[in-house]
Amino acid sequence: MHTALNRLYDWSYKWQINISHQKCSILSVGRSSFDRTFSIGSSVVPNVTSVRDLVSLLIVTCPEHIGSVVAKAQAHAGLIHKCFLSRHVPTLVRAFTTYVRPLLEYCFSVCGRLTRRVT
Repeated sequence: MHTALNRLYDWSYKWQINISHQKCSILSVGRSSFDRTFSIGSSVVPNVTSVRDLVSLLIVTCPEHIGSVVAKAQAHAGLIHKCFLSRHVPTLVRAFTTYVRPLLEYCFSVCGRLTRRVT
């Protein structure tokens, strides 16, 4: 992998395309983690457990994923409680099932399968 990073750096230098070292990271996928350090040019690339992309958040460990999903669901539930003036129970249940429940259900089965395989 280190050779591939050096080739990438050489190619970018040749074509005068700067690599944003601050936005680069190493994400270990699997049971073992990297004990080595990698670098692009003279900048060391940090090892991370999760990466935020423009579209999604890739998290390797399930507890981190569950924590982020729960925090997002709690924020949405708090907004529903704060913004809805009506305390009509069927309306609040409908808002919860529309805006909060899908957050909690999305990708839950994938994380459950990964947890069962890893442990």
